[in-house]
Amino acid sequence: GLPQNAGLQPNTYFVYNFQQDNILNLNVAGIDIAASYNFDTAIGDFGIGATWTRKLKFDQFFGANGAIFSVLGTAGFNTTFPSVKNEGRFFLSYENGGFDFNAYVNHLGGYTNWSGSVANALTRTNGVPTGGGDPVKSFTTVDLNIGYTFEDLGPLNEMQIFLDVTNL
Repeated sequence: GLPQNAGLQPNTYFVYNFQQDNILNLNVAGIDIAASYNFDTAIGDFGIGATWTRKLKFDQFFGANGAIFSVLGTAGFNTTFPSVKNEGRFFLSYENGGFDFNAYVNHLGGYTNWSGSVANALTRTNGVPTGGGDPVKSFTTVDLNIGYTFEDLGPLNEMQIFLDVTNL
């Protein structure tokens, strides 16, 4: 902060305005698909499932009459809502007694990085982005969770130990 070079006033008054405005407006359309199935077998309980999102439209404008522009297939311009076109997750789970296992395959489609730290500067016309940014290739990761829940341990009943591995 700034150094205090003078004496403080005996009374200081301030007003804090915490009103919010809908300054950033979005018009979004897309398709979400989710399916899962659980089944019991003699060797334990299994689950399988997948979710997928395909954004079809991601228009943005500022204020009531701002210029409408698309941010579909980008991330980082408004810093709040990533607008990557494709993303999905597949999972497989297994549980038997206190043991459980979960595996996830995560996919994020390619996009253009429009954040403040791009190598290729964003180009704008009248404040609206028209190009630039850095291409980011799609990527897929695998995450694992293995755990065991202890039973009948007195005060430690239902204690769980687990191992999480991300981006395997």
